[in-house]
Amino acid sequence: MSIETIDPPREGQLHAASPTSFSVGPTFYPDYMDPHHPPGQEYGVVEIYKPPSNALAGKWYAEVRDEYGVAPNTIISAQDSFQVSFHLWLSGDLWRCICGDWCFDMCWQPCGHGETVVLSEIPDLAPQLMVLDWKGCVKDALHFWVTLTCPPGTIPAGHKNTLYDVSATFQMLDPCKEPAAVVGYQDLGRFQFYNPK
Repeated sequence: MSIETIDPPREGQLHAASPTSFSVGPTFYPDYMDPHHPPGQEYGVVEIYKPPSNALAGKWYAEVRDEYGVAPNTIISAQDSFQVSFHLWLSGDLWRCICGDWCFDMCWQPCGHGETVVLSEIPDLAPQLMVLDWKGCVKDALHFWVTLTCPPGTIPAGHKNTLYDVSATFQMLDPCKEPAAVVGYQDLGRFQFYNPK
């Protein structure tokens, strides 16, 4: 077996030597290399249909609910469990060409003294905030929601009570698990947690 080393082309030099043998399947090169293109030969024509921006659109919202799915007041007992829910609607033909993971999160920032709580940093809740291996070409993939139950004590109430500014976020990761430019956030307002006794 022989090994051939191809040096990167110098500035202005786009063509490198062709390899002496070929393998089955695709071979990937850095963007600047085109080892098989004969010098002086024109490239072929490529057409990519670029539809209007509404071919890749979406909307979403997040909410906090009690464990029975009924919208609660914004004052919640720290001894009660509650639900958080994320709803996502996608529209447009280009989503069928996209796949990846969705990451949802909710942050509880105390107004004054208290501890900031980020749901994705809680080990038991973090996996439930992910939608893995999502494929836009799958039937009914363009409308989905993520709901999880937070157990009592998830949000500390402090000695008397604690008021929190609450916000929700999402981001998509590409198939290589890198962040993609599909993100969103929502301000959910203020919630007060207290200890009833």
